[in-house]
Amino acid sequence: MSKSLLCSLFPSGTQLRLMDGDTAHSGRVEVNINGKWSTICDSSFDDADARVVCDMLGYHDTGIAKSFKGSHFGQGQGDVVLTSLACRGTEMDILNCSPGWGSSCNHRNDAGVNCDSTGIRLVDGPSNTSGRVEVFHGGQWGTICASSYFDQRDVHVICRMLGVNNPNVFGYPYAFYGEGNGVVMLSQLRCDGSESDIAQCPSSEWTVTGHAQTSSCLNHAYDAGVNCDGETQVRLTDGVSEASGRLEILHNGHWGSVSSSGFDNHDLEVVCRMLGFEHTGLQCNGGEADIGLCAATWWPKTKPGDHKQDVGINCDGVVPIRLANIGSSSTNGSGRVEVLHNGLYGTVCNNNFDRLDLIVVCRMLGFDNIPRSAYWHPAGTDPVAQGLGEIVVSDLTCNGIEYSIGQCGGRWPAYSSCDHSKDVFVNCNGASEALRLVGGTNKYNGRVEIQHAGNWGTICDSSFDRADAVQAVAYHSAHFGAANDTVPLTLTDLHCNGLETNLGQCNPTWAPQYCYHRNDVGVDCCPHCQDGSQIVG
Repeated sequence: MSKSLLCSLFPSGTQLRLMDGDTAHSGRVEVNINGKWSTICDSSFDDADARVVCDMLGYHDTGIAKSFKGSHFGQGQGDVVLTSLACRGTEMDILNCSPGWGSSCNHRNDAGVNCDSTGIRLVDGPSNTSGRVEVFHGGQWGTICASSYFDQRDVHVICRMLGVNNPNVFGYPYAFYGEGNGVVMLSQLRCDGSESDIAQCPSSEWTVTGHAQTSSCLNHAYDAGVNCDGETQVRLTDGVSEASGRLEILHNGHWGSVSSSGFDNHDLEVVCRMLGFEHTGLQCNGGEADIGLCAATWWPKTKPGDHKQDVGINCDGVVPIRLANIGSSSTNGSGRVEVLHNGLYGTVCNNNFDRLDLIVVCRMLGFDNIPRSAYWHPAGTDPVAQGLGEIVVSDLTCNGIEYSIGQCGGRWPAYSSCDHSKDVFVNCNGASEALRLVGGTNKYNGRVEIQHAGNWGTICDSSFDRADAVQAVAYHSAHFGAANDTVPLTLTDLHCNGLETNLGQCNPTWAPQYCYHRNDVGVDCCPHCQDGSQIVG
């Protein structure tokens, strides 16, 4: 079109107006040609074109300009005159953007703009800076779908729009603050974090009818929420100290629990820091200021659920512990290990229990100089030796330097394969076991019997050798006679090297299930000695 023709069509400059918008700064773009108002086709119409339109209308300082297609603000009247604008965003007039004329568009393709900032609010949160995100558009409030892409960069932009510039902000999907009503206006929000308005961020097409154009956003199940305060309210309940207990989070005025699935020491470190405790020892990397900054599934369940996986934490490592002494031979420093849990004392499973775990347990009991002769063993089949109630923990993985088993790795609660025959007994004093020889020809030989849990029992000959007999003569297969059936088989599989001071240091298997008294071991401590005595106490 020639310059002279343009001057005749627009004698005093291009006249624009916005119609049927949410505010005076938004609406369908119309252009006056020879006294008649016409619309602009949305073909190739984008935000750069919208910036030129807004500047022409005098809205220079709003900071954003958002383009809309598909008669977003309703269909206009008259002709659809201009099309294919190719503005860079800096032009003074849309006629400088090489427009096309006389297109085949109809009013279903009328272009619109919003020169103003997006109306935004937070609903149903615990404060005015947290809640479900709702935006005002098309004359109504609607939600944002967070089924995909929604991340902390989007949250930063939203919070800045609300006047909060906090580096620790975070957001939630899954309608954490409850499901909204009306339209799900947009989805797939992909801000880079530098924008001043979400209208500047790539997203799905904004809609004022139906729902945002993605299959997972057909309802309000994924309504986005944000926490611009950057603070999750947490507490510990039913613990043994102020720094331990079940972890609970305040949500919609109610306290709820956290699943232990995926919960590890990094998560624990963050929670303890939030509570004011430093733990040395959702998925956090350990450096976050709040669990809201950790990757997690924030999926509030409003109906009663299965709380078997509720996570509990201990920030100070304090676990009340005691020894239950069994039998008349028990002394201070030896007995069944029991720990306080849920207000009751329960036992520790022997699975993978080793000397490093023993050192930590004995340290908790007040033994600072733990002798090499200290040892442990399971309860075995003796019902008197076995504990009652809950088996609290199994598979402890202490490294020996902790001051409490609460700082060690392990299974809380214990593996289901544990039973009370595996209850851990310890001897922190390392006192020598009471042994005797029975059925021999003198006081130096006979069947070996060991006092355990108040009873005398025999030793199975599996793996028994001269080192176990401590440089004496070892005998297998009940050489000095089999004990009667009322005598328990106490241990088997001794692995002594000959230097130990008691059998507990030889890493035996206690309470063997597959040995018989025909396998009772015997020794002769002095093969050349002659003595008429038969029993040594």
